[in-house]
Amino acid sequence: MPLPVLETCLRRSHGASLSLTTPVACTAVSHNARLLNVLAPHFDRLVDLYTYSFQPYVEHRMEQLSSLVIDDTLPPDTAPTSPWPGVIAIRGDRFPKLECLTLRAIEPVASIVDAHSLTSLTLEDLWYETWSGYLDLLKGCPALEDLTLIPSKPSQGLSLPSVADPSFPCGISDNSISGTSVNAGAYHIFLRISLSRPG
Repeated sequence: MPLPVLETCLRRSHGASLSLTTPVACTAVSHNARLLNVLAPHFDRLVDLYTYSFQPYVEHRMEQLSSLVIDDTLPPDTAPTSPWPGVIAIRGDRFPKLECLTLRAIEPVASIVDAHSLTSLTLEDLWYETWSGYLDLLKGCPALEDLTLIPSKPSQGLSLPSVADPSFPCGISDNSISGTSVNAGAYHIFLRISLSRPG
């Protein structure tokens, strides 16, 4: 969609909630900058965002954002037009209403800081040598209720933790955790953990 048409649509939809899926790559970095300038005045209306870590959207405050997917799985023969930013931070002060977060194939992995409204977290195809990497992410999610882990391969060197182990996740008693693991084929392991908070 040409940018002038997009600007007109955004102006006419003033006050309505927005969902945004960012393009994988544009032919010119200047186009990415112009697109960001068109969208930025409307970030306060975004409720859903599907983007890539090498794009600058997560650096901006989005007060209404409730669902965020950062997916660095690129289509074949596609390269990012922007440099990789290094570790990105998902900050609760930027996304005060964020409830659902999915991180997929991000390297290096993002950090989560003070995401007090986050209740659902999906981590897919992230590389950690030990469970401490996952636990570090969980420290920034004090209200987390649902955690889904999908490692890229069982051979990552991680065995599934026992949900009765009081050290996983930290600070959650073993009687408040329910978990299931499902063999999802030869190359994936699926782990879902539901955390109930004391009433």
